[in-house]
Amino acid sequence: LIPNIAAQYPDDFTIIIHSEGEFSEFEDIQQGWPRNVLDRTIWKLGKSFISDCKFNLITAFHDMVCAKVLVQSKSGLSYTAGLLNENFVHYMRGNKSTGQKIPLEDWILI
Repeated sequence: LIPNIAAQYPDDFTIIIHSEGEFSEFEDIQQGWPRNVLDRTIWKLGKSFISDCKFNLITAFHDMVCAKVLVQSKSGLSYTAGLLNENFVHYMRGNKSTGQKIPLEDWILI
């Protein structure tokens, strides 16, 4: 989804991916991404933030709330950030989590 969504916005938008996972878990999804998408992607992964996870969770949440374009995952953290984000929010259809099933009217459904 990331390359398709990135193509809808200016090429100077930075893509930041937050996750508690490790980089190796994302190698498969990057296959086929155009070079211009790979070059502007920053990975902020939980396993990289060993020293102070609480601080980095707050930083991740802040990044999501302030993002020009937020692509939500099926997580409560990204859903909550989407509620507060005043820009473009992409909502993943099929979220079955309690309390996260209903997107806001201005969210873009993916």
